[in-house]
Amino acid sequence: MALLKTREEKMRDREEKQKNREIRAAEQKDNQMNMSLQRGDSLLSIYDKYLHDQDGYIHILMLNSLSEISNDRGFSVEKKYTTEIGGVVDAMQKKGYQILDIKYTIVENQKLREMYQTLITYK
Repeated sequence: MALLKTREEKMRDREEKQKNREIRAAEQKDNQMNMSLQRGDSLLSIYDKYLHDQDGYIHILMLNSLSEISNDRGFSVEKKYTTEIGGVVDAMQKKGYQILDIKYTIVENQKLREMYQTLITYK
């Protein structure tokens, strides 16, 4: 029994580790998407009373959301806002609403956080 691995065995080990990392990353992404949809469903249940029936008319929903505090000074994803608003939009679409437009404004300096006001136009 050889104690040292051959070059081919080392290469196979690296490839297997890479595949395992990719599988874990894909599973993590799926879990995050499911959590986002669940969170969107629960957030939408709060705002559900403000949604109009699907009557063919154009309606709006205005949401307020605080950003998370980030030390990132460069290009990054605003995770909290993306998860919350994205989850609500996903849940609305899942219920059959058609999203026509999404606009936002930023109100700065809310105790070192930014507040996003998001206007969702839907049918």
